[in-house]
Amino acid sequence: MGASEKKPGTGGVGIVTNKTLGEKVKCYIQYNDRIILVKFKTKPKDTTVVEVYMPTTNSSEEELEKIYENLNRLIENVKGKENLIVMGDWNTIEGEEKVKNLTGDYGLGNRNDRGDGLFCAKYKLIVTNTYFNHHERR
Repeated sequence: MGASEKKPGTGGVGIVTNKTLGEKVKCYIQYNDRIILVKFKTKPKDTTVVEVYMPTTNSSEEELEKIYENLNRLIENVKGKENLIVMGDWNTIEGEEKVKNLTGDYGLGNRNDRGDGLFCAKYKLIVTNTYFNHHERR
């Protein structure tokens, strides 16, 4: 859906659903090659899923800030009106240290600069993959 035309081999984001869920899609918006939003008709209120593919730590601060600005604007428009799921590859390392109301007991590695959780804390989001045990990595 959202591959980068300017830099082939970088960026690109999409959401795959089964047929049943696919039939509940109200709309989707491809913001850029790193952010897509899909709105589903669900009860008691609609559910919006935002998929994000953040640039690596080698990217410029300008590129990173632009993506966070887009995300902030998007979340502010959805927040409170419907269910919101924000997911994706954040190119961050949350680390092993548990952070109250943010990460669980199963974080891995040493936290990097992007793993500070400020974005999650601002919107009261949690890093769900730190709440369950993972298979040992190769």
